[in-house]
Amino acid sequence: MALLDDLLSFLKLKAKKDTLPSIQEKPNSLKFVTNMLNSISFSTDMRFLYIIDNGRAFTFDLESKTGVLIGTLGNQITAVTALEAPDLEDTPLPDGEQGASANRIAALKPVKITTVNKHWTTVFNQDKLALSVVGATDIDLGIANAPSNPVCEVLAFDLKSNLLQVRKTGTTIELTPKFIRG
Repeated sequence: MALLDDLLSFLKLKAKKDTLPSIQEKPNSLKFVTNMLNSISFSTDMRFLYIIDNGRAFTFDLESKTGVLIGTLGNQITAVTALEAPDLEDTPLPDGEQGASANRIAALKPVKITTVNKHWTTVFNQDKLALSVVGATDIDLGIANAPSNPVCEVLAFDLKSNLLQVRKTGTTIELTPKFIRG
């Protein structure tokens, strides 16, 4: 844990204060230490992804060129800044799946979601190691042309054998599953 704290201290010195929100840490008190499941949230402007780990929030910029990779470590959800994620064509398929190759490739296609008049949030299912991304149209009673029936969309991603690359370009968030293990 000391290595992680040293890395965070180093990154705080390198981060630009005007473009990246600071990492907020909650001091640990031995009296109130808890073990809770990690969770992921988006900022209200949909520019940042936060991973909440036992009272600490780590910030990731979704507008970076390579985005953020979401995966699991044990039964916890994790996130890291992507270096160079493989292209879809270079994503290896597991041995013995020749008949299912077309289905596997189709399942790994990117999904694009809009942030215009929508807000997205995530739900992690620890038992199934699946991440759901839930979005709803903004509900604003002050807008004359507001939709009468709000629309809710739910996307689910398997994190047992995939990473999920998330990045934002303009008003679109692209979610791309990356196959990692069988």
